Amino acid sequence: MFLVFKKDKIMAFAVACCTVFALFLMTSLFTKVPESTIETIATRKKTPNI
Repeated sequence: MFLVFKKDKIMAFAVACCTVFALFLMTSLFTKVPESTIETIATRKKTPNI
């Protein structure tokens, strides 16, 4: 069995790999939480029973 590598197939594979790498890179950059965020806790107000 012989594997045939043509220039267009190699370029398509390279573009696909670069696209996947770029997507992983962008998601890792955009999902980082800034250190200056403040965590808060929201509590419900008590209402009188009618």
